[in-house]
Amino acid sequence: MSTLSVIIPTYNRQDLLRCTLTHLAAQRELAGDTLEVVIVDDGSTDQTAQVVDQARADLPNLTYLTLSRQQDNTRRVSRVRNLGVEESSGDLVTFLDCGVLVPPLFVRNAIEKCPVESQAVLLHYVLGLFTHPDVADLRFLESLTPETLPEVTRNLSHDPLWLDARHGLFDAVADDLRTVSAPWALCWTCALTAPKALIEEAGGFDETYAGWGSEDTALGYEMHRLGATFAVERERPALHVPHPREKDPAKSEGSNFANRLHLHQKHYQIETELYPYFSGPYYGQALDRIDALALSVYTQPYPPALLACLADRYVRPADRSLLVGTDSTLTASSLPTTHLLAHNRVTHRKFGTAFPDRTVEHLLGCHTPYANLFFDVAILTDMVPLLPPVLRRALLRELDRITRTLILVYTDEAPQLEYAPESHAWGFDMPPWEEIERALAALDLRAEEEATFGPVRMLAVKSATV
Repeated sequence: MSTLSVIIPTYNRQDLLRCTLTHLAAQRELAGDTLEVVIVDDGSTDQTAQVVDQARADLPNLTYLTLSRQQDNTRRVSRVRNLGVEESSGDLVTFLDCGVLVPPLFVRNAIEKCPVESQAVLLHYVLGLFTHPDVADLRFLESLTPETLPEVTRNLSHDPLWLDARHGLFDAVADDLRTVSAPWALCWTCALTAPKALIEEAGGFDETYAGWGSEDTALGYEMHRLGATFAVERERPALHVPHPREKDPAKSEGSNFANRLHLHQKHYQIETELYPYFSGPYYGQALDRIDALALSVYTQPYPPALLACLADRYVRPADRSLLVGTDSTLTASSLPTTHLLAHNRVTHRKFGTAFPDRTVEHLLGCHTPYANLFFDVAILTDMVPLLPPVLRRALLRELDRITRTLILVYTDEAPQLEYAPESHAWGFDMPPWEEIERALAALDLRAEEEATFGPVRMLAVKSATV
């Protein structure tokens, strides 16, 4: 049987840690050296050390590591977990948070379902992770024991207040995460098992992350890039004991955004580019919507005179030029920019084949690897009104940063889908021009009309203060 190391980061959580260790000590059907517990204490000032000492009698293979708390009290969960991995001896690693209780066959089940030679990552189902202690009835915790935990979790699994926040997605795909575009975004290390070798090959947790948020899903992404497979494990669900959260929501939201942006800046792929803007377990569905966006359905073909004007006036005189927001090979051929951004996989492959001498990036354009004013000109098409407002603003802000001249092509009349029955026509609800103007104004930008070609306007985007 494989060996498994449970790594528990902790900081001033003595009571929660005691509960977690009690349930680990009750694991059954294991050989003597199968289970190792590694506790990494990030400078606790409570009775954590005494709790660990008391647990040694029931957990003989227990390692206790301590770190000195930084003067600025900075959260260092990435460093704490990495230290746990470094000091662990198991073939498999399970990350558990303080206050997560596991049933008696949890470890045995994890070993059986996560072969060491595989690249499998188990996402353990966790009840109560976002259950607020002031809302839920917690009286059952007073008599809870490792032996009664399985029955308690069976009962709680029928209460919407206690369900794993990923429950709806798990159900929607019948626990088959191969059908999910971004399964790595579901990697929450409150309860997660993976081969130690896979974690090490992925580089462990990024220790440059500051504050709260997304260090675990970032590790999930690195394992995903290595070919890991992700599986839901809810045969032996864990229980998270609800407790007050100390973090400042506004501050945490800011650090979470910054950490997700940092992940993107390491890879510059569209699957990381949009991650800062979507929270929760349904990020894969957001990616699918962007990937399925067929611009040619919702935008009219541009007049040849417009394309010729753009090419002659802006593209050909430029040393470096960028086209954003088209899936039309004809449009991309008529505007011979040096660089193209493709928002979906099909367009990226198509443009890469059709234009081997041009740089084609699989990005939306909200965050690019280019330096300030890298391009002489960038042309943005009618894609911008089709985006959610938060992505619309991010795209306009980024293009204003990387280009000297930004040209916006805007069609006042949105087409209807030709294949829709006349009695029930489907027209895409394009936002009015005023909404685009508001998005520009929020970024201290304005659009000046350069030329019109029927319903299509060619506008130069400039600073509103100039």
